[in-house]
Amino acid sequence: MADARLLLIQIRDDDDAMRAHEHECFAAHLGISVDELATWNLLKAPPPVSLLESSPAVLIGGSGDYSVVRGGPWLAAALDTMRRLVDGGIPTFASCWGFQAMSAALGGRVEHLPECGHVGTFEFTCEPAAQSDPLMQTLGSAFRAQLGHEDVVTRAPADAQVLVRSQQGHCMAWRLKGLPIWGTQFHPELSDKDLMVRLRRYPQYVRDIVGMSLDAFEAEHIAPSPDADHLLGAFKALLQRQ
Repeated sequence: MADARLLLIQIRDDDDAMRAHEHECFAAHLGISVDELATWNLLKAPPPVSLLESSPAVLIGGSGDYSVVRGGPWLAAALDTMRRLVDGGIPTFASCWGFQAMSAALGGRVEHLPECGHVGTFEFTCEPAAQSDPLMQTLGSAFRAQLGHEDVVTRAPADAQVLVRSQQGHCMAWRLKGLPIWGTQFHPELSDKDLMVRLRRYPQYVRDIVGMSLDAFEAEHIAPSPDADHLLGAFKALLQRQ
C-alpha cells in the first residue's frame, strides 16, 4: 500500500470550489496527505483500467451539480467504471453520489425524492448484519452521520448486503457480498464543520429542502459525528491488514 497512491474518483467541474475541499476531506479522514491521494475527474473520461488495477483502493465522492437520476452524456461511461471496479474486485468505498452510481450500475434503483432526502446530521440504527461486518461494526448499533442528498437508493443491488436503512426503509449503506466494496449514502469524509463548508457552497439545499437560514440550520440540525468520522480510517486499516 505504501508504494502506490489511493485514488479518489470525483464528479465535479474543474471550477467547483468543493473539488479541492472534497480531496482534502477524504485525505484527512483516511489519515493521509493529499499527495498520497490521487484524483480523477469522471466527467472528462473514465479512468484507465490500468490505473484502477494499480490503486490499492478507490474512493468515490459526491457531487454538487450532477445526478445519477438526471443523467447526462457522461453517465454511461461513469456506470461502466463502477462495474469495472466490481469486476476487478478492487477495494472501493463509495460515498453519496458514488453510492448512488454504484447502486444504479449494479441493477439497483435510484430516484429523485426530495421528501425522503437528508440535509444535516442524522442518527441511524444499523441492521443486524452490520454487527458482523468488518467495517460497519465499527459504527456500533447507532451512530450520527453527515448527509446532503435528494436522490435516494430505493432498491439496493441484488448482490448487496444492506447494513443501514433510513427511517423510511431506504438503503443507506451496503457491502457487496464477498467483495471489499462498501457504499454509504452518508458522508464519512465530512465532519460537522466540513458539512457546513459544503452547505455554504450549495445553500439551495438548505433553502429548498428545509426553508431555514444557514445560521439557524447549523444551530438546530448540525452536530458532531465521531463514529462515522472514523469509518474511512477503519477502511484504510482493513486494507493494511490484507
